[in-house]
Amino acid sequence: MRAPALSPALNVSERNVTVGSAPDGVSYDSAKGEIFVTNYGSNNVSVISAASNTVVATIPVGVAPSSAAYDSGKGEIFVTNHGSDNVSVISDSNNTVVATVTCGPPGSSLQLQGATYDSGKGEVFVSAEGSDTVSVISDATDKIVSNISVGSDPQGDVYDAVKGELFVGLGGASEVDILSDSTNAVVKTISVGDDPAGSAYDSGKDEVFTTNLLSNSVSVISDATGAVAATIPISGGPNAATYDPSSGLLFVVDHGSDSVSVVADATNAVVATIPVGSGPQQDAFDPATGATYVTNGVSGTVSVISQPLFPVTFRESGLPTGSNWTVILSNSSGVSQIALSDGATAVLQVAAGTYTFVIPSSFDYAASPSSGSLSIQAPSSQIVVFSAPPSAPSSVSWVAWVENDAAVIAVTLGIVFVLVRRGGGGTRAAVGQGPGST
Repeated sequence: MRAPALSPALNVSERNVTVGSAPDGVSYDSAKGEIFVTNYGSNNVSVISAASNTVVATIPVGVAPSSAAYDSGKGEIFVTNHGSDNVSVISDSNNTVVATVTCGPPGSSLQLQGATYDSGKGEVFVSAEGSDTVSVISDATDKIVSNISVGSDPQGDVYDAVKGELFVGLGGASEVDILSDSTNAVVKTISVGDDPAGSAYDSGKDEVFTTNLLSNSVSVISDATGAVAATIPISGGPNAATYDPSSGLLFVVDHGSDSVSVVADATNAVVATIPVGSGPQQDAFDPATGATYVTNGVSGTVSVISQPLFPVTFRESGLPTGSNWTVILSNSSGVSQIALSDGATAVLQVAAGTYTFVIPSSFDYAASPSSGSLSIQAPSSQIVVFSAPPSAPSSVSWVAWVENDAAVIAVTLGIVFVLVRRGGGGTRAAVGQGPGST
């Protein structure tokens, strides 16, 4: 069953940035805080500033650019040109093409598809669905250093930094080939769903999520075993995915339903669905702002999805009706939110992540639990029970008086003390407990 769309209360804002024709690939440049978008239909790359969400540059490249990979070691973006069988290398310092890597002879119809950067080797892996190969480009020389034969119709690929391996989806074989970057050879082949079009690496769980476009599912592959650990049903044709390491959320592009499914890696379940533009293709996550950028091939836009907020509901029992109580919720950086309530619930809206909470006593009613931690990846709730303070036995009466010219009534903790004048000069006070005591 499909998860309901996120409501406005969850603070998921969507903005659409107009780019070139038929935007397809997208990559985030962490050094510049910019997003590079390949426009398949207009043979150029749009550069979006994450600070303003506006296009700040347009760069001509080869024919039908299909994907992009950011090389953090060189400050360059490698763009695969599906129609011209080459790779354009863009410098992010001046937004110009500084090299063009030819991947085959003219007319070879390699149909370059995916690209990913291997930070361990300083290399870029480019899949060619027309030749069933993956080309390895050295970023030191901008030349091909190896061509690796893989299975049928290689599509999107992703790099696993922990294992030094590349996971390549094979659209024509419903499989994923695992390549070792130390040998540039296939070390294992895994059966997944139909037409694995994209992949994302989950650094928090050391897993690879592969989107199966035609079987409406996502395969979760453990990099420890090289086997499918779970299969997540997702309707709408999942085409690509990106991972948010701060929240443990995966953002899956639903190509056929113009939406993005949000998956929690703790449960492998869809926790929200977010509408985007028409014909979404690929997405990229910006860890600096918590935003996800989605290319919309039909509408010629990029949807900017802000980090979703989930409601955390604290429910109390035990307090007298109308009593005030407080919840203090803090994230791992020590930033706190405070909710004040005089009812049965206190609700806070928070981004996914790990939090600690503190609930102070209310009129000496002690909370249980009074503190703890919560891992949030979906709407969550916490029950809080307040225990009444100790009260005097019903057979004991309390009397208090003060000797002055005033009569006072004091109320504390639900116990009423009546302070009365007994006469006489000066001021005296006394408290009695039980008959005849003073």
